[in-house]
Amino acid sequence: MKFKKTINTLLVATSLLSVQAFANNSIFPEGHISKIDTWVYGSDEYGVWVTLAAGATDTGDCGNTYYLPHTSDNKQLVYSALLSAQVSQTRVRLQSTTDSAAKNKLGMCRASRVTLCHDTSCN
Repeated sequence: MKFKKTINTLLVATSLLSVQAFANNSIFPEGHISKIDTWVYGSDEYGVWVTLAAGATDTGDCGNTYYLPHTSDNKQLVYSALLSAQVSQTRVRLQSTTDSAAKNKLGMCRASRVTLCHDTSCN
């Protein structure tokens, strides 16, 4: 019983450290979508890419193109939101990280959250 409690404590501590590390490297690029690329047979390298228009803010060292994780549960929903934002010229804010472990083999940063904005800013 004590062993199980110790394992659970270690798992919780590791999770908290991981969340904290992610939070420290988080970026929130914001702007209009200029392009969405999709591949029929996808992967993290070639699946769904979203490119923000020139002038996007807070891109860190990620540039303007981000990828959606190929195995994400909400990928279809997120893709639909991105597509509607592009068609309606709605600003978006992505959440990403500059952590190299979250980049794909091509060096693109992973989008882990998408916010559709109401006005000229997402605040």
